[in-house]
Amino acid sequence: MIRITGKFSWMSFSPVIGDTEKKKLRDEFKSALCISLQIDGSVDRGNQDMKYVVAKYVTKDQPTVLRSRFIGVSQPESKGAKGLLEVTVNTCEKSFVPTELLVGVTTDGEAANSGRESGLWKLLEDYLGHKLLTVWCYCHRSDLAVESALELVPELKMWMSNITGTSRYFRTSPAKLKKMQQMFPEYLSFPPYFEFWQELIADPEPSMRREKATAAGMLKTWDSENSLQRKQTCLMADITAILQTLQKHLQKGDLILPDVITVRNNALRKLLLMVDNPFPRKRRKIGNMVVTTGVREWSAVRKEVVLSFINFLEERLNIEESSVMKAFTLFLNAKTPKEMIDGGRTLVENIFSREGKDAVSEFSSNVCDCWPQIEQIGDLDISDIGIKMSYKLRKLISATTGVLQRFSCVLMVLSPHSMTVEKVISHHNQIKLTHRMSTSEETINAKMFIALNGIGTAHYDPRLAVDEFFAEKGTPFPGTRVICLFKQRIYKDIF
Repeated sequence: MIRITGKFSWMSFSPVIGDTEKKKLRDEFKSALCISLQIDGSVDRGNQDMKYVVAKYVTKDQPTVLRSRFIGVSQPESKGAKGLLEVTVNTCEKSFVPTELLVGVTTDGEAANSGRESGLWKLLEDYLGHKLLTVWCYCHRSDLAVESALELVPELKMWMSNITGTSRYFRTSPAKLKKMQQMFPEYLSFPPYFEFWQELIADPEPSMRREKATAAGMLKTWDSENSLQRKQTCLMADITAILQTLQKHLQKGDLILPDVITVRNNALRKLLLMVDNPFPRKRRKIGNMVVTTGVREWSAVRKEVVLSFINFLEERLNIEESSVMKAFTLFLNAKTPKEMIDGGRTLVENIFSREGKDAVSEFSSNVCDCWPQIEQIGDLDISDIGIKMSYKLRKLISATTGVLQRFSCVLMVLSPHSMTVEKVISHHNQIKLTHRMSTSEETINAKMFIALNGIGTAHYDPRLAVDEFFAEKGTPFPGTRVICLFKQRIYKDIF
């Protein structure tokens, strides 16, 4: 970001910039209405078990705009849930996160996070002194769809075995791979396996007897026009494409809980099209094999495979049955002030109990005072429940004040996924390279604060960081402090 010359080094200056970014974050949190955390862990290049924490919040001036900020990475000293709690508390303290505004946490589903008696969710509630809304990442949930189908459908398990066997056929024999590259040098990916096997069988070389027998077996499995393996491959190509789109939408940064319903229903509608017939599409070419919808028309196995994926998504992404969504559904669909108060009363009492005031009473007063504005919010004339709830929630936040507004914001900041943390993990791996294994935790946090929370170099004003830098070094600033244009700054010659 800034080039430093002279006796001072960038390694000593980057923590200063990181500290200034933390102070900016502290000022942002002062205007926050509520905050939720996303927590995940990963083993880095140095084989250290690192834990990452990201905060998601909305502010008073823009209550419908979601903001995500990285707040820290650390290696816990304790194991399991205690170590996760230790990292969460320490990073929140170092990054000036007001813990009284914490309303929820999103993690994956491992026991260290979601354990009922000693998981992170329970330990964090005990530490904070009030209840939290907790979410098991819906991206991690949907990740298990293929594994579930493989267990339920025997033919699909055999198909997976044959798929991996095809790649192993070449990977375990450099001679076969070299021969295929000689036969078809123009193919860099998706090589024509069938033509290779046919050429290999036709090769007059007598020493290739064993390879020819193996190639004949592979052709028998894959090259028949009515081959079940080919049909399953085409079917799974369509299904995995739908799951890929599902995952992509579930990982959006501005996704809120009601949007999960919309994303899931979109995937289910596509899968329902494939129960009896192939997914409608144009004729396409996969490698050297032309596939049309006519080739793939088969019934029993197709129906069993597709229905297994549909059942999985309906059960694992059944967000409507969660206690949080049930309460918010009653709250958002209320037709009278009493229905709205009854829908949100329990959650308000649990979440805002630490504030030392009668939050339920203030919430009820806010509902009654704002009811004329709430009545003006109409429902969208569409069947999609997720879109209707998202629309009404944003309108409700803009039309209300006080505890009622803060309670509505809870559903906004409670993230349905922890994929933001996965992006942070990827950035950490780019910083901590093989030749930077001894980089201190403080320096890594500073670099990540600058990269993830800071602004671009073109818009960055280094004056505050420079003042902090010279004050920390005990060196007087080389000149008189004057607020001026960049070209007139005295210290620009130092950097």
